[in-house]
Amino acid sequence: MVIGGVLLWIGFTLPSYRHFLPGLWPAWPATHWIGIALAVLGLAIAVWARQTLGHNWSIGVEVKEEHELVIAGPYALMRHPIYTGIILMLIGSVVSLGTPIALLGMLVMSASVVIKLRQEEQMMHEQFPRAYPDYERRVKRLIPFVW
Repeated sequence: MVIGGVLLWIGFTLPSYRHFLPGLWPAWPATHWIGIALAVLGLAIAVWARQTLGHNWSIGVEVKEEHELVIAGPYALMRHPIYTGIILMLIGSVVSLGTPIALLGMLVMSASVVIKLRQEEQMMHEQFPRAYPDYERRVKRLIPFVW
């Protein structure tokens, strides 16, 4: 995650050097605003999900005392809405910046998010051996109705 973050940060500095390095696409104002819109949407999803989790949230993969399986709010649409929000923010950054190094940073960070969500799913299977498999069958991981 740190490596991806550093690459993305470097990607933020590269747009000012586009006359030396080619971008992924032309630096149009519309592209910049689309990227910002995606990032804001991702932030809104992540905040909504965090608020919905309440006391069940933790920065690490751990079971809290009186841990509950949350299936309301954004969790009714996707099993990992905070990660969906983070990935949308990363995609928005890449769309707005348009640099290859930002794209690489996004890919590295997204891969680390997928690794962490798999760890969380393993923990949820152990904590909720009957309820979680049913929830898993009904609700997709990151993209509602798709994946």
